[in-house]
Amino acid sequence: MLTTDEIRQFLDEDQGSLLKQAAKVGQRYYDGEHDILAYRMFYYNAEGQLVEDKYRSNIKIPHPFFTELVDQGTQFVLSGADDGIIRSDDTKLQKQLDIYFNKNKKFMVELSETITGQQAKGFDYMYAYKGKHDRLEFENADCMGVVEVEGRFTKDKKDQRIYRYMDRVDKDGNFQWKILVIDDGNTYYYKQTNDGKIEKDDSVELNPRPHVLYKKNGKLFTKKNAKHFLPFFRLDMNKKRVSLLKPVKPLIDDYDLMACGLSNNLQDASEYLVVVKGFQGDQ
Repeated sequence: MLTTDEIRQFLDEDQGSLLKQAAKVGQRYYDGEHDILAYRMFYYNAEGQLVEDKYRSNIKIPHPFFTELVDQGTQFVLSGADDGIIRSDDTKLQKQLDIYFNKNKKFMVELSETITGQQAKGFDYMYAYKGKHDRLEFENADCMGVVEVEGRFTKDKKDQRIYRYMDRVDKDGNFQWKILVIDDGNTYYYKQTNDGKIEKDDSVELNPRPHVLYKKNGKLFTKKNAKHFLPFFRLDMNKKRVSLLKPVKPLIDDYDLMACGLSNNLQDASEYLVVVKGFQGDQ
């Protein structure tokens, strides 16, 4: 079990991860927040000082080509979903696969989110849990909030996952975070306000909570001899976990710059003074 100081340390170290920094850029471009939005214009004044030009047109229009590429890729991967994307020659097994995956609308939605995140950010996760029908169910877990902690860095030598996500914004504008520390058998719940102290979450009925629980007559029971595993599955875009953005980002930035530059020139054209020369003998 990790201490709150260790949790903070792992979270802070993860913020400096090169993979996460690249993933942030991929997500930003997928959301249409391109570098052109930070474009500024400068000029040298009569005193030779570099001054920002706040009077010339500075049109900033991101062109969401990357969003289209990612969405098309997701649609292509799921294009065979009507007939089932997970198949088996065993008819009995196929019936169970259909229940868990192919005909499970929630699973298909979560899978679509994960494939989209995988392409945009380079990798993404699916989180598994036991549903009310005693079947495994899955939901997307944003890779930006997941920290993989290897057993060699923990006292109990267990691999663990830290999952931090935004729960809500309170009436005073404070960000209320939930932090889950998960090993192969239990989930430990914590909370945090903004970037403040990490505290145990007392609102959870059972903390730590085993991965598999049953409720009978209002009481919680754990399943004996339950198989334990880390309920996070990472889906990588490639071996290096590089986003689809990397090979096309220079082209997108160049198009944004050229298109916005043309728009700026047209916008400022009303202020141009045109001088026509070379007509000797005319006024």
